Amino acid sequence: MHDCYPDILKRARDRAFKETNSTNIANIKGHGPKAMKVDVWNDLVDQWLDSKLQNKFVAGQKNRAAMPADKLHIAGSISISIVKPISQADINEAIKEAFPSAINTVLPGVVNEAIQSNLLFLLSKILGFPKENNPKLGKVNEKGPLE
Repeated sequence: MHDCYPDILKRARDRAFKETNSTNIANIKGHGPKAMKVDVWNDLVDQWLDSKLQNKFVAGQKNRAAMPADKLHIAGSISISIVKPISQADINEAIKEAFPSAINTVLPGVVNEAIQSNLLFLLSKILGFPKENNPKLGKVNEKGPLE
């Protein structure tokens, strides 16, 4: 369960219904949570009894019921039914495409050429990093970096 304010109030209201053995909202006055002052709880109950708020609840229920099933669950502004699932293979392919150019762009400004060459050699063994010879970094062969 979530611990956000509306959920806490709903659980408190459900407990109050059980305490009073009633389903009538008017009967739960004075049966709020211990951490809440009685007059604050009673004011909340009065708000829940307000006909304007009751109409708003009913309208919201009708609107949600009228929505197609695929529009009920959304992630941000995009419906989950629209979002294309991404496989691990897609992720790996994207990394293989973007990673080498990122490394070749960043490394020269961070470490010296000998370390760059060693890193590129290790990456070629671990990640399937392409064994391109970068003129800035020196040549890399199957046995390791060349000086």
